[in-house]
Amino acid sequence: VLAVTGHGIGAALTVNRVHGELDRIFGEQPDIEPGQTLYAMNHYFNVALARHEYFGTALCLRVDPAAGVIEWANGGHPPAVMRRANGDVHCLEPTAGMLGVWPDDLYDATTRRCDFARGDTVIACTDGLIEACDPDGRQLGHEGLTTLITGMRASRLAAGGYADAVLREADARRYRLDGDDTLIVEVVRTGD
Repeated sequence: VLAVTGHGIGAALTVNRVHGELDRIFGEQPDIEPGQTLYAMNHYFNVALARHEYFGTALCLRVDPAAGVIEWANGGHPPAVMRRANGDVHCLEPTAGMLGVWPDDLYDATTRRCDFARGDTVIACTDGLIEACDPDGRQLGHEGLTTLITGMRASRLAAGGYADAVLREADARRYRLDGDDTLIVEVVRTGD
């Protein structure tokens, strides 16, 4: 999940450039770890984009269902939320800074990992969701997102249902729907 600074055509073209770089990275190293991916992306931002005042955030996830593990590296992106099958909720916190801000020799893009059991779900989003404001100007925020996910009854949701339910709840709280860059990604480990 990736976001770049700015809005409009310039930001869209920048995302397109980063997409091409990710194609190259994964084409050359299909088994690259999330932290190494983030490090390579930070390098690309430093070399090609930061001088044009484009920076970014990214969350890189890799799931190994056979081992029951999820790995992540997060460069300044909103934390993903993990909801366990038993209802426990916690965050997959950032592991590094924004892309293009730190030089390569100071950028520490650590890969973290945790168990990812059957029935566990990870919900990731762009800042357009957590910046959704009510009429008083209060943002949903990460805490509000976590509260929404905690309060949802998993038994009422089909696989992939958290993303739709979170978007509906967030939209119901928004003062205005301005079409901002809201993206929600849901990764579910289903039973075998």
